[in-house]
Amino acid sequence: MFSYHIMVSGQVQGIGYRYFVEREARKIKITGWVRNLDNSDVEILAEGEEIFLEDFVNTLQTKHSYAIINDIKVSKTKIEKTDYSDFKITF
Repeated sequence: MFSYHIMVSGQVQGIGYRYFVEREARKIKITGWVRNLDNSDVEILAEGEEIFLEDFVNTLQTKHSYAIINDIKVSKTKIEKTDYSDFKITF
């Protein structure tokens, strides 16, 4: 099991990107959270099996119709168990 801290930059606010992230995470049983940052980036903490997390990151890059992704930075940490029971949008 892994924890991914993901920073997404580009045109990712004001287009429903957080709701997209939440929906995609829940589809594949990833837990954690997503939030907008003041600098117009989106921050994500996602926990789950590495194979699903890698698919999730690929989805974040390509599957939202209105997002223009400039960069995605991912920090990976191996964990024993998840700290979350679901995936949610935080503020």
